Amino acid sequence: MKTISIFGATGSVGRNTLEVIRESRKKFKVVGLSCQKNISLLEAYVKEFSPEFVSISDRESAKEFLDLAVGKRVDVFSGEEGLLKMAQKRADIYIMAITGFSSLLPTLEIIKAGGVIGLASKEALVVAGKLLIKESKKKGAKILPLDSEPNALFQALSNTSRKVEKVYLTGSGGSLYKKKGRVTYQKVLSHPVWKMGRKITVDSADLINKGFEVIETSYLFSLPPEKIEVLIHPEVIIHAIVQFSDGFSFAVCASPDMKFPINYVLNYPEDGPPLFHSLNWFSLSSLTFKKIRENRFPCLSLARESLNTGGTMPAVLNGANDISVQAFLDKKLSFYGIPEVIKEVVKRHKLIPSPSLSEILKASKWAEEEARRLIK
Repeated sequence: MKTISIFGATGSVGRNTLEVIRESRKKFKVVGLSCQKNISLLEAYVKEFSPEFVSISDRESAKEFLDLAVGKRVDVFSGEEGLLKMAQKRADIYIMAITGFSSLLPTLEIIKAGGVIGLASKEALVVAGKLLIKESKKKGAKILPLDSEPNALFQALSNTSRKVEKVYLTGSGGSLYKKKGRVTYQKVLSHPVWKMGRKITVDSADLINKGFEVIETSYLFSLPPEKIEVLIHPEVIIHAIVQFSDGFSFAVCASPDMKFPINYVLNYPEDGPPLFHSLNWFSLSSLTFKKIRENRFPCLSLARESLNTGGTMPAVLNGANDISVQAFLDKKLSFYGIPEVIKEVVKRHKLIPSPSLSEILKASKWAEEEARRLIK
C-alpha cells in the first residue's frame, strides 16, 4: 500500500486525486492533507480518509479547525512552516497541487529528502527549475509532472533514446477562444473544457499558463526553447506530440479529465487500473490544430523571453503575474492590464544570471511589490 500526502487537497487537483484514491482504497493510504482555509471540506476529508496530519496555511482557519472535535484526531500544522513540516513527514508519493509560489519551498524540501513528487504546481519549476532539477539528480528524487500536457510528454519520452526534433504542447485556447465581442469578467472565468480554480482559468485565457508549461517542459526534459511549440487543439484529445528526427511522431491521447494523469502518477511505474472511461474513437468527428501567433498573446511571449533570459527573470515573471491576476479577480485591473503590468515589472528588473535560492525568493518578492505599486 502506497502512502500519499496531498498538498492542496481542497483544490481541483486535490479533489480529483482523492476521487482516484476512492476507487483504489486497497492500494493507497492518505497520510497527509493540506489546504489554505477550506476547513469544512478538509474536515470531511479527515473523517473519510483518516490522515495522520494536516496543514492549514491560514492561521485563523487552523485555530478554528483545532476547536473542532476532528482536530483532536490528527496533528495540525499551520502557516508556511506547516507546509514544510508536512513535507518532512514520510510518504511514498507527495502530490503538490498548491497554487502559486508557495509550492516552492515544500517542493524543494521533498526533493532534498529524495522523495517522489507528483507536481501539478508548475510555478515551483518556473521560478527555480534549474535548482530543483539539479537537486533532484543529486538526491535521487523523482519529479512526475501532473499537468496533462507535461505528463503526456513524460509518457512519450520515457524509456527512449531517440533524438527529439520538436515537442508540441496542446491547449484548448482558453476561455476566450472563439468568443467574440467585448472581453468580460464572466467570459474570462468560463473555461469551455476544464473545471479549474479561478487563477489558473485566467492564466489559461491569456495563455501564460502555456508559457509556464513551456518553461516547465524545458527544465524537466532538458529541451531548448526553440524545440517546444504550442498548438491550439479545441477538442483537447491529444495532450502532447513528440516529433522524432527520423520522421515519426508520437501523440499521447486521452479524454480531457485530470484523473487520467493523476491515476498514472499514483501508480507509476506500474500501469494504473482502468478506472475511467477510455476514448471512443468512433465518436470523434475531427481533430483540429492551429498554430498560435504568439505576437497576439503577449503573456506567452513574455514567458518565452523569461526562459531565454534565465536567472531570476522567470521568478519575476511569476511574481508579477500572481499579483496582476489577483488584481483582475478583485476587479482592480482590466484583463488587458495583466500583460502590461508584467511587461513593465520585467523591464525594471535587474537580472541576477545565476541566483541562489535566497536571491530567487527576493526577486519574487520584489516583483510582487513592484506589481502592486504599478497597479495602485
